[in-house]
Amino acid sequence: MYNPQIKTFIIVADAGSFNKAAEQLFVSSTAIIKQMNLLEDHLEVRLFHRSHKGLSLTEAGEAFYTDAKHIIKYSDNTLKRIKEISRGVSDIIRIGSSPITPVDYLLNIGPALQQEGIRFQIIPFENNPENARQILDNLGKDIDIVMGIFDKRTTTYYDKIQTLVVKSLPLSILMSNMDPLASKESLDWSDLEKRRVYLLNAGWSAAISRLRQDIVENHPRIELVDFSFLNTDAFNQCLQDNGLFVGFDIWDKVHPFITVRPVNWNYEMDYGVLYSENASPPVKLFLDIVKRSL
Repeated sequence: MYNPQIKTFIIVADAGSFNKAAEQLFVSSTAIIKQMNLLEDHLEVRLFHRSHKGLSLTEAGEAFYTDAKHIIKYSDNTLKRIKEISRGVSDIIRIGSSPITPVDYLLNIGPALQQEGIRFQIIPFENNPENARQILDNLGKDIDIVMGIFDKRTTTYYDKIQTLVVKSLPLSILMSNMDPLASKESLDWSDLEKRRVYLLNAGWSAAISRLRQDIVENHPRIELVDFSFLNTDAFNQCLQDNGLFVGFDIWDKVHPFITVRPVNWNYEMDYGVLYSENASPPVKLFLDIVKRSL
């Protein structure tokens, strides 16, 4: 995975002598000197100060020494990972992330995850219907888990999805931070009257469907605007129209000019982990840590 001369260089630097390094590697000092000469020629940099008192690293050698250790560690970890993958085993959990599916929650349980030695790879993806369907239909293959919003109706779309609820999130209103309503701590139904409110199409979520029915039947002065999928384009359109967007406080970073306010109503959805029914051992360990944190 890397030039073996790099590892020899580290041993020489630690030993401070060609002879001592040769003893550790069970080769002649001449062979060690030849390797270091070749490495310096290849890099076109002098790595060692050489004198009758021994060896010391040059300034360039000091910098290379630090990076060389990282190179070897990274290469060893990569080799380990690809061998594990070839055997169908990996200790890395791949987390899908998008503006709509942020992974901020992991910061809350970071110490516990580090203690267990769990490692993550964040896999960014564009949040569009095709990608979302592909990811959720194939959890455990390219992506192991997604942190997201769901309810019973949402998960019925995907037969092989398992969910672990972390907490319930109330439906809130997202708006421009320049909107007059942004000055309020919380909103009431009356604040939404004569305003354009963006809401997901019926059928995506039981909670949103109930909210939609409530607005249609009891709050006719609210103008509903349907949209089919949650993505940045929907937020952009909402802001251009000076509209209000029904969503959650975890989406406050989706757009730099958006702010979130709670509403005095009783509508909420679950937030948590979506994962494959055939979860790998590292994912199962991760789920156990999440459960203990609840």
